[in-house]
Amino acid sequence: MSSILNRLRQSFLRYSVRQRDLQEQADIETALLLTSWWKCITIGHQEDRQTLQQEAERMQSMAGYKQVNILRKNLDQQILRMFLAIDAARTVEETTKASRMHHGFEEINGGTGGSTQAREDWRPPNRRRRPQTSSISRRGEREDMESARESARRGRVFKSLRQDLGFTLCHGPSSILSAGRGVFLEGRARIGSLVGIYPGLVYLPEHLRKAEEVAELFPDPDIFLFQRYDKIVVDGRAAEKMPHNEYALAHLCNHGKPNVMAVAYDFPQDPLGWGGFPHELRPYIPNAFARPRSLLGSPDQSALIQSVVLVATTDLEDGEELFLNYRLNPKHGSESLPPWYVPVDAKEDQRRWA
Repeated sequence: MSSILNRLRQSFLRYSVRQRDLQEQADIETALLLTSWWKCITIGHQEDRQTLQQEAERMQSMAGYKQVNILRKNLDQQILRMFLAIDAARTVEETTKASRMHHGFEEINGGTGGSTQAREDWRPPNRRRRPQTSSISRRGEREDMESARESARRGRVFKSLRQDLGFTLCHGPSSILSAGRGVFLEGRARIGSLVGIYPGLVYLPEHLRKAEEVAELFPDPDIFLFQRYDKIVVDGRAAEKMPHNEYALAHLCNHGKPNVMAVAYDFPQDPLGWGGFPHELRPYIPNAFARPRSLLGSPDQSALIQSVVLVATTDLEDGEELFLNYRLNPKHGSESLPPWYVPVDAKEDQRRWA
């Protein structure tokens, strides 16, 4: 399958003109092929090599704007599937929590209703009086109990997500020495799966017109800034302040031989208010604009907000660490690049920043 992809990419690169546009179109075509293969495998249950080859050739023969539109629909489908799974898992958990609280109140009230006096007189049956402890000890016990409950809650949510999507993400010590944390897949994800989202503040080109506005983003020693081809920047350093999403860990992926690729994604919005991304799922979007966008300065009014997603470039197995090609700008010179950075493909880096 990878040989089909590489051959088609190389044939496209030979006939393109402007280097940067060349690399952008090659990336669009790659993402289109991967996500289309995912549809064939996951939805159409077609895995034979000939079918995938025919699908690849059909996609390559399309005009560029058609490729972009189909890629957007492919990503929309997977994003919606992921967010619905998150919503279902959390809804079930909240319902379970409410049910437990309700049964607890019923027990305290003697089964039904119960008077105020009954609630005041109620004591746990056959339970010895606990010895008095200091407020610090009690606070520590409560914190331990809350931590245990939260851990159990997350476990149930992740179990539900793994059942629905086949995989979840977690972070832990990277397999690369001195690389800090890394992102790992739990479960299994097929080639072309949308596996992660890049969280953080979104800077539109209108937010970075002045030199001092750009300077505010630097230094970035840990490479948390991600710039899309359209010059929109996502700052992953603000990830902790964003709405929680179980798959918003893309900013923690380390550089290496890639098994995922970064793809620009715009959460859809209908300017007329008739459609767009479902309102009930918007609280799970792990991005926010760094500053309010203007009507004229925003590049696309049909976008609710711009982001970046990760698409698997191969089948991912349980416990596998996710690696991304950072493609850092070679124009900065080797002395400005991190000492650990080794280009995966130097020519791709040059085309990306040409």
